[in-house]
Amino acid sequence: MDILIFSLLLIASAGIMLGFGIYSRRYSSNPATVPYQLLMYFAAAWSLIYALELSSPNLQTKIFWHNIKFIFLPFLPVFELWLVITFLRRENWISGWRFGLLCIIPTLSVLFAL
Repeated sequence: MDILIFSLLLIASAGIMLGFGIYSRRYSSNPATVPYQLLMYFAAAWSLIYALELSSPNLQTKIFWHNIKFIFLPFLPVFELWLVITFLRRENWISGWRFGLLCIIPTLSVLFAL
């Protein structure tokens, strides 16, 4: 019963974050919109996959969802940093090749997790 309630809360959280990501499309002129949308979409995906992992009936599907969950998780801090730096109007700090450098460790984490 507790797992069902927690899974429903995670699904509700994913729906709310997805709604925030879609709603933020109205403000496409704001430079912080893109990192905010990516952060909301990745966090919603992580929340939904975590709910699926908790509600899985056997160990093989739990392991599958656990591995899929780590496709989205390592990129959340990068998108948070991008959002903060863009909000502070310092986009040149992570423009171009610097953003690529920030994504190396999350990409390697995803590859190693899979």
